[in-house]
Formats: sequence, structure tokens, C-alpha cells
Amino acid sequence: ACSSALEVANNPVSKYNPLYIYSKWSSGKTHLLQAIGNEAMKGASHKKAIYLSAENIISRFDKIIAEKSTSFWGKEKPPRFLLLDDFDTVASNKSSQKELLSLCTQFLESKRQLVVAASVPPNQIRNLLPQLRSRLEWGLITEIKTPDQKTKMKLVHQKTKQKGIQFQADATFFLASTTNDLKNLVHQIDKIKIHASLYGNNMDISIVQSILGNERSARINPEHIQDITAKYFGISPSDLLSRNRQRKISYPRQIAIFLTRKYTDLSLEEIGKAFGNKHHSSIIYSINSIEKDLKSKIEVIEDINKIRGFILNGVAL
Repeated sequence: ACSSALEVANNPVSKYNPLYIYSKWSSGKTHLLQAIGNEAMKGASHKKAIYLSAENIISRFDKIIAEKSTSFWGKEKPPRFLLLDDFDTVASNKSSQKELLSLCTQFLESKRQLVVAASVPPNQIRNLLPQLRSRLEWGLITEIKTPDQKTKMKLVHQKTKQKGIQFQADATFFLASTTNDLKNLVHQIDKIKIHASLYGNNMDISIVQSILGNERSARINPEHIQDITAKYFGISPSDLLSRNRQRKISYPRQIAIFLTRKYTDLSLEEIGKAFGNKHHSSIIYSINSIEKDLKSKIEVIEDINKIRGFILNGVAL
């Protein structure tokens, strides 16, 4: 995946158009997309690259419909590179597929580089239009493989060094063995950094096991998270399992899904089942929405912190 990404960044449209990258959740798809854009624009002002998340894409589609427009770009000039993230999340909505087909077709026929990232290959996206699948399969489909132990140990070494924590070799090996989720691995290192002042910065395997053991003991099941979240917002737990899209229901549901991802070891598919058999793309969308809001919305930060406190401290509402 990395070699094809570099080829596309330096020689757009020459070989792989579109370039379709897929991998499991938190395996680095977004970072790779953004790296392609950054590399493409090095020293070349004419090589404009635009990165769009699922939320960005859906927002633009909604704007087209509201304004009765026929152009995805409006008055903007289409970029040389278009980087579409979480493609399967957008494509899971059948009403968006025709817009996606039009966008991809126009982009490819105008000899511009299209790069797409998703959690599954095109043939595993449910109910995907045959024409859209065909467009995506024109170029190269490549997978970001699950990181091996050596790669994870290298990441642990780099991140702990950056944070000024001295990790003994056995601790590095142990921590790298706990997960294949690189995002979660970095999260664990952040947790260990918080405790470093208590134990000293020289971490051996027993200290790391103790810290992670305490963290895991605080994790609970999705039913408890749903119950606490529902009571906090004054709704029923069954509302969180429904398909009701009203803000008063969808917002608490997104928070409960986000916290379930954070405080349980359930996969995206398992979380989907716990929330009324939701598709994993809906789970990804909910998590991404809350993560984005946590960067700028005070009320979301406050809600998350309060509910998290109730969950971790076992407080009954």
C-alpha cells in the first residue's frame, strides 16, 4: 500500500487510477491518504489535493440537493488529487451512490487522480451499484496489512522515546503484543505516560501490566454504557437501539457507541450488534462524529466527561 501510494503521489494518473486502499479500523488509512496529499503538493503549487472525510462528502451532497446544483465543486476548480476517506460509510447510503458514481466518473475521465480509502474492498460493500464498483476496480486495489510485532514494537519505541519514558525490552514486547490496533496502542502509551510520574520513567513489564490491568478492570459491557447514557439524557435504553434519527436520540446513541468502543474490547461488528444490529459503517460514522466534536464543542466534552465518570466510578443515576 505504501509503495503504490508513493507512486501515485509522484506520478498521478500514470498507473493506478483510482487507487483504492482498504484496511481494518485504525490501521492508518487516513494518515496514508493525508501523506499522499502532502507528498503530491511538495514543490508543485499546481498539484492541488483535497482530502474529504465521509462527513465532508455527505455535507457536500446535501448542499448540492439543497441548492439544486449539478456541480460537486460549485465555483471551486476541481483539484488534481481527490482523496476520499471512509468511502464505504458514504456508499452504505444508497441515495449517495449515484452522486458518488457521477463524481468518480467525472474525475477519472478528466484525467485527475482519485484515491479512495475504506474498511473493505469494493466487492464487500453491501448493495453497491455495479457501475460504481466497476469504476473503483479500474485501478489498483491494495490492502494495509495488520501490523506485525516488529512494526508495533518500533512504534512503541518511537512514541515512548518522544514522551520521555524509558521502556525496558520486555515491556516494549508485552505492550506491542496487547493489540493490533495502532490507534489503541498509542492510547495505551498515553495512559502509561500519565502513570509514569508515580512509578518513575523506567518502565518494566510488571509495571506496564499493572497499569493496563487497572485500566481494563474499569471497562464494562455495552449494556451498562447504554443504561447510564440513556438515564443521563432522559431517554430509554431501547431508544439507543432504534433507528430513530432525531437529534435527541441520535446524539446520545453516538456518545454511547463512542464510549463502548473506548471502554470495551468489542469489534465494530460486535458493537453494531449491541446497538440493534447496526452496520459497522454506521458505528464508524458515530465514532468519527464524536471524535470531531470533541475537538471543538464544549458541550460534547462536558457530556462525555460526565457520562464517563458515572461509568468508570460505578455511580447510579
